[in-house]
Amino acid sequence: MHTASPGKVMVFVHTLDRWSRNVMVTLQSFRMLSQSRASFVSLSEHIDYSTPEGMLQLTILAAFAAYFSDMLAKHTSKGKGERAAQGLYNGDIPFGYRSTGPKSPPEFDPDEYPGLRMLGELRMKGVEAEKIADTLNEASYRTGSKRFGERLFTGDTVTAMLRNEFYAEYEPGSGYGTVKYKDQRFRGLHLSAFTYDEWQKIRAITKSMSRASTRTEHVKRVYEFAGYIACIHCGFTSTL
Repeated sequence: MHTASPGKVMVFVHTLDRWSRNVMVTLQSFRMLSQSRASFVSLSEHIDYSTPEGMLQLTILAAFAAYFSDMLAKHTSKGKGERAAQGLYNGDIPFGYRSTGPKSPPEFDPDEYPGLRMLGELRMKGVEAEKIADTLNEASYRTGSKRFGERLFTGDTVTAMLRNEFYAEYEPGSGYGTVKYKDQRFRGLHLSAFTYDEWQKIRAITKSMSRASTRTEHVKRVYEFAGYIACIHCGFTSTL
């Protein structure tokens, strides 16, 4: 965005599709720019958007941008679905594993795998997520991703890991993990970190702890207002 003169705003983009890839969003944003008397300049498409012809070209270009964006999303989704069906994971490799190549299943990471097993075993003993995170941090384990790098474990991180079926044995005795894509389960090519029975126990304990936490929060919400309700006749405060 550039201010050409006091009160005059000009918006510069390389191409229109860098501004928006949705027809309705494009038209609405141009209406807002027009109402604000702001100019729009695309360095690749030399179009005068203030004319009827320019607005026609704008609509056509916006439709093409939306079409290509939708097709890209469709092909990306198809590719991810095919990878999952082949037993290959999509996304960053989960904690406890390391990559062996884009077309090969991940393998156990000797540095992180003991920490992953520790996490599961603590949950099977009924340990809360925050305490599991503290234990992993004290043992010098770190989680992270390509985007954020290494980070300390938190209760939320532990809870998310305990819901990731990547670690779970696909079926009893198979020895292989699970790959999920759009609510579909596939047998992974990677080895599972937890047996089928261990994972069922982990999930059962996690669910029971979640229900207990919800009940506790509900009780707290009920009693948060204790003492605020009083009888207008005697002034006695309610304990409910």
